[in-house]
Amino acid sequence: IKARANSLGLKRVIHYTKDELFFETPNTLNSSIAGIIASDGHLHIKDNRSAVIIYQHTRDDEMLENIIKITKSNIPITRSIDDYHIQINKDKPAYKGVSYRSKLNFFSSTKWIQDINKNWSIPIGHKSYTLAAPSKDLNDLDCKLAYICGIISGDGTIRIMTTRGFPAFCISILGTLPLLEWIKETISEFLGKKLKNKILKKKDSKCLYELIIYSYNAIILFEKLRSLNCVRLSRKFDNLE
Repeated sequence: IKARANSLGLKRVIHYTKDELFFETPNTLNSSIAGIIASDGHLHIKDNRSAVIIYQHTRDDEMLENIIKITKSNIPITRSIDDYHIQINKDKPAYKGVSYRSKLNFFSSTKWIQDINKNWSIPIGHKSYTLAAPSKDLNDLDCKLAYICGIISGDGTIRIMTTRGFPAFCISILGTLPLLEWIKETISEFLGKKLKNKILKKKDSKCLYELIIYSYNAIILFEKLRSLNCVRLSRKFDNLE
């Protein structure tokens, strides 16, 4: 039958599905995936076509597989190998290399996009320099922390660094100023005290900033994020003891 279909030029039509209501009401699971979309994803609407797209390095396919399972989807992971050339500062050499990228492309996602924009204020299109704080309706602390966990999975770093001559556990997060101000406020709410760490502008960027949390505060936050029922990048969160 397959050979006959091929000889006639017939192609099998695959119907991709997903939980259309997945992002309707914020919880820790969808908040963490929203954070991943905010850092390593894209909302797309053009010519009556809509899609929610998530990118990751191919070594992190396990997380993408988890997202497929949680959203009750049957879409495939697509993989590509691309050369990249990034010129951040015209006075400095460009970054060149090879990108091994995996992608989830959730087609026909108008409902998802509406809910993601309403609950987490993620805009359609390019958002690296325009991402705002989530909606004020996102008021559950665990949901807010899960969103931060997703952002760290994409645009964060968890490491040991030297500060004042001593090693210190730290979590650094990149983002827009409004987003990092909200993250700082949320972490202060979680810790029960005002976080004094400064948000610093990245030297090679016009619109990106960095928040670094050190030592005890970083450890407490790290353990809390690992305890949440949410999606996170195991390479960052589960390989540190």
